[in-house]
Amino acid sequence: MVDGNGEKNYVLVHGSCHGAFCWEEVIAHMERQGKRAYALDLPGHGERIPERPNVRYDDYPKAVVEFIEGRDLNQVVLVGHSMAGIIIPKTAERVTRRLAHLVFLSAFILEDGESLVDNCPEEQRGLFGDLAAASPDNTVMFPEDVFLEFFANGIDVEKAKAAYKKLTPTPYHPYVQKVDLKKFYALELPMSYIFCKQDKALPDGWWHPKMSSRLKNHTYAEIDTCHEVMFSEPEACADCTEAPLPARTPPARG
Repeated sequence: MVDGNGEKNYVLVHGSCHGAFCWEEVIAHMERQGKRAYALDLPGHGERIPERPNVRYDDYPKAVVEFIEGRDLNQVVLVGHSMAGIIIPKTAERVTRRLAHLVFLSAFILEDGESLVDNCPEEQRGLFGDLAAASPDNTVMFPEDVFLEFFANGIDVEKAKAAYKKLTPTPYHPYVQKVDLKKFYALELPMSYIFCKQDKALPDGWWHPKMSSRLKNHTYAEIDTCHEVMFSEPEACADCTEAPLPARTPPARG
């Protein structure tokens, strides 16, 4: 299935604690290139914060499916960053015929029957649980110092702090829900994995090759930046949604 003019539609899905806002600069670059790009707030995030107390894992892929079907989008390049790597596979199962490509951007890739927490280092598993238990609504929110050191380590500090102020807590349930991915792993969709080489959100070797190697017949590319690539290198991020790129060195920062 294709749109009337056969053009692709790019749907960008944010990760934990983020929202549609994080893709603004990326979408601006894509639109200047003549591409049609969209971003949405997942339930409990951005403009959907009031839904947060009741959010469960299944609400996430359902929201992406509704976004795509509600706009009757076809030839969709579905991009998932970080935690969204556990969302776009279930989305793909439900709207396979509408999709052209899946892009996992420094994203989690679950094995069948696993949860996100199952794929974290032991010390992080405890951290997520502790943060949720200490919150008033069973949510996870990264402390600012953790965000600055491990997620936004490639961004100007003031810009990183401004981004942090826009973050919102993520419901804990999606972290621990085990996901049936048998149907996903039987799909024959083109897929890409994009690794951010300065990413410190997980230990060395965790994103690649530990996560990336789980995709079959995928293409692979690298961007020399941190986990928060949407803020640090929005133009490179926009480019890598189109096709895998060779490693790219960010411009020098004065």
